[in-house]
Amino acid sequence: MADLNDAPFEAYEEEAEETEEELACRSHLVVDIGHSYTTITLYESVDGSYRLSARGSSLTTARSPWFDINQGIRAAANQITQSTGRILLNPNGFLISPTRLDGTGVDCLGLTVSAADPLRAIIIGLLEDVSLASARKALRTIYGLEIDRFSLTDSRSEHKKLESILSSKADIALIVGGSDGASDNRLLELVDTVSIGLNLLDDFQRPRVIYAGNRDLRSLVTEKLSGLTDVYMAENIQPSVGVEQLDSLIDHLATAYGRYKIGELPGIEGIRDLCSMAVLPTSHTFGGIIEYFAALHGGLVAGLDIGSGSVSLVTAEAGRVNLTIRSDLGLGPPIVNALKNEGFSDIFSWTDGQTRADDVRDFIYNKSLMPHTVPQNIKEMNLEYAVTNLLVKEIVSEATGDPSFNMKGSLRPSKLLLLRGKILTEAPNIGHPILAVIDGLQPTGIFRIVLDEYDVLPAMGLMATHNPKLVVQVLDSGVLKDVGWVIVADGQSELGRPVLRISLAKAGSEMIRRDVKYGSLHVIPLAPEQQAELTVQPARNIDVGAGLGKPIKQIVNGGLLGLIFDARGRPLEIKGDDVTKRSQRQQWLKAIGS
Repeated sequence: MADLNDAPFEAYEEEAEETEEELACRSHLVVDIGHSYTTITLYESVDGSYRLSARGSSLTTARSPWFDINQGIRAAANQITQSTGRILLNPNGFLISPTRLDGTGVDCLGLTVSAADPLRAIIIGLLEDVSLASARKALRTIYGLEIDRFSLTDSRSEHKKLESILSSKADIALIVGGSDGASDNRLLELVDTVSIGLNLLDDFQRPRVIYAGNRDLRSLVTEKLSGLTDVYMAENIQPSVGVEQLDSLIDHLATAYGRYKIGELPGIEGIRDLCSMAVLPTSHTFGGIIEYFAALHGGLVAGLDIGSGSVSLVTAEAGRVNLTIRSDLGLGPPIVNALKNEGFSDIFSWTDGQTRADDVRDFIYNKSLMPHTVPQNIKEMNLEYAVTNLLVKEIVSEATGDPSFNMKGSLRPSKLLLLRGKILTEAPNIGHPILAVIDGLQPTGIFRIVLDEYDVLPAMGLMATHNPKLVVQVLDSGVLKDVGWVIVADGQSELGRPVLRISLAKAGSEMIRRDVKYGSLHVIPLAPEQQAELTVQPARNIDVGAGLGKPIKQIVNGGLLGLIFDARGRPLEIKGDDVTKRSQRQQWLKAIGS
């Protein structure tokens, strides 16, 4: 398996001449405006090699009481100035780009954003499991919220549908359905409902319309709606039975989010005009760098980003990228949706048995109001990671149709799992977030876990096409933190029966031999930078990524935890009453070092 520090990085550095763009951009500043925090990273070329020079972070100031994103940017920029001496702000408090003759400012400036409100959408289509499902999948590729949906199976009266349009405060109406060439006019009846609803709204309240249905109905849809609102035409998402094409619609949705949401952030104009590259949603740049790692490793790579305002899951391999964003999930305001989740009761398996339902509700409501707060005791920390586990399970359930997941809902054998978000990268005990993620994703095979501790991955994704040399050299410099390797016993067996036989050879040490029993988690420490040869022989009915009963041999590097052997089977289920579930969870937390 290719390592982050292996040849692909070095090979890129062998290119002899710098491009004109690289010569013009010796210093890069990337601003990531998140829902709760604004992070700025500075990259400079030193002795011909790009490095992360400094990082600053402050609360995001897009909302009350500030209503100006530049205040958070100034605070983060001043941290960089204090640590490096480089002046980034002019006397008026705005970033300087390009670099001035006196050396102040930076050559190139980039901006990624997840702080904007999600795009509110009404989806109108024919069939729930066909066109509407595809439209929902496209909407999940941006920071969006489905407010309502109309379909042929909707039993509400015309009056109720109109009430929904009037009260929805939707940004867009997404109309889909019908195969190209079909003469079915039922979609036009739904369009008529939308037309009446738009007529009843004031001009400034009317949502824009994106049409991605039957091509033959375009002129009629335009005729019915164009005098009322802006109408944009995308390619039909299902031009024929069994054929799905989402790219055109996804592009229109991304444009709408940038124009109507990012563009509305208070104070965005000043920094946007200085940017030397396109302003992009943070999740899209994160997806871009996951695709880069998939190409580097030659296999499946997954990325998970848990923030205050959303949760993003990316899987990529062989030129295919699946991005799922849930703007109704997160550890900030959306956390209240956890109270309505079917898996809410699972939260109690993370607690000490003394936690009441009212305690959980109080914690969730407080977190929704103050997402930047940190746990004050072990009880709050357990609740925070219990909710985190719930969020991961929920976004995995939404990734339907993603070929990266098998029929059991488990992530197929992958090469690498990249994690970002303060809840995952700044934990007082790394075992808690790792167990929350593993139990939510239920991955299989053998893979590495790395943390984006310095929040560089969105910046790397943003600059991948702008300055790929910088991306290669910065990632090669060790900015990602290794957690270690996970080896999963996929299959079923009797509790307590040995299912993995391990041999671990470390230079200058005796061979380590262990048997791992079914139902257990087992950790073998392996320090960062330490290397070893791992051999795993699974039982005949167990798969560790090579097939049932087939052994694997892998050179592994150490990390914060080392080697994690997960012999709990897939799908992972905790059976028994609440007391049994809590006892089992505590055993696993203890085993992983929490």
